Amino acid sequence: DGRQIPVTHLVPRGELDRFGPAIDTVDERLRFFEDRFGPYPLAGHGLAFVEGFNGGAMETQGRSMFPADLAWEDPDDVLTELLLAHELAHQWFGNAVSPGDWGDIWLNESFATYVQWMWFDEIGIQPIEEPARLNLASRQAPGAPTGAPGVDGMFGYTVYDGGAPVVHALRLIVGDDVFFEILQTWIDVYAIGSASTADFIAVAEEVSGEELSSFFDLWLYSATLPDEYPS
Repeated sequence: DGRQIPVTHLVPRGELDRFGPAIDTVDERLRFFEDRFGPYPLAGHGLAFVEGFNGGAMETQGRSMFPADLAWEDPDDVLTELLLAHELAHQWFGNAVSPGDWGDIWLNESFATYVQWMWFDEIGIQPIEEPARLNLASRQAPGAPTGAPGVDGMFGYTVYDGGAPVVHALRLIVGDDVFFEILQTWIDVYAIGSASTADFIAVAEEVSGEELSSFFDLWLYSATLPDEYPS
């Protein structure tokens, strides 16, 4: 959008070269995400690679945090690509707009997981139809609804890979142009602040011009999802 923002990375002293593949591709990821979700929504960006951090990765606001001991020197490593995409997605979904209630955590994690599927499709690791198909099949076993996971399921499967099919189904039912307009409007309206699932549904209905309560009842609030995506 014409802004310039500071980009500051943190690496263990003397090890900058090892993290080159991750740092060198920041622009590529940012362009891909901005084209679909709108301008980077925060005041600064960067990656932080931390020794002794064993918690997977964290979407720390404006500077995502990662364990330093992964294969960052390998530009083809799938895990590091996954983490970089997932945590960058959170700068829009979770940091720019935070959930109004912990029960709305799918607005963070289902979307960040779906964006990582999109990124894998973009760079040729895996076509998006594959994880979409596999995880819809897995959701035929009853579990907590993505939109009402409860305390035990808040950071579980039905919110992450089991929740991303909900996002994919929404994309299919409204079409690509409307889908990305919904996401950009969501960020425009609620950044920097908190919002609820009800707020998201209202944005989706306003942008699409469709009544979507039956869709969300069927996909977001059901313990078992339909066995096929909308066509």
